[in-house]
Formats: sequence, structure tokens, C-alpha cells
Amino acid sequence: MSINLTGESLIDQLKKVEEKAEAECRNFTSLSELEDFRIKYLARKGILAEVFENLKSLSSEEKPQVGKLANQVKLKVEELFERKQRE
Repeated sequence: MSINLTGESLIDQLKKVEEKAEAECRNFTSLSELEDFRIKYLARKGILAEVFENLKSLSSEEKPQVGKLANQVKLKVEELFERKQRE
């Protein structure tokens, strides 16, 4: 997934990332799929890391809103991962 640099599209993309992560989480059948999920979303070169990297290119007006949403999505994805890990 490629991340665009404008604040509005980044917000839309973050919402899509959250929805996609939730959908993927429902279908895990093995630990390897769970690890693939972690790498895809939470690793240093994952989707969320790319989002946070792109925050610095936003205007100072966009950063607080997009940054807050990015943190919320990251926490949600981490929560999904940890919940599935415990199952």
C-alpha cells in the first residue's frame, strides 16, 4: 500500500488501513498469518511506519489532526494483534 502525502487523503487512507486490519484479523487461521499481519502493519517498514514518516511532510495545520488519527489507528492495530495473539 502506498501512502499519499496530503492530509485529507492520509486521513482517508488511515481509515482504510484500520478497516482492512480489522477485516484481516477476523480470518487468521495460523500463527504465521498473525506474524505476517504484524510485519505488514507494525514493523519498522510497515504501513503505519510509512504513515508516521509522511507526517513530517504535512503542513503544521494538518499534522495534529492526522497525527492523532495515526496514533489511534496504531493503537487499534496493536490491540487487534495482541488480542489475536492471546487467542
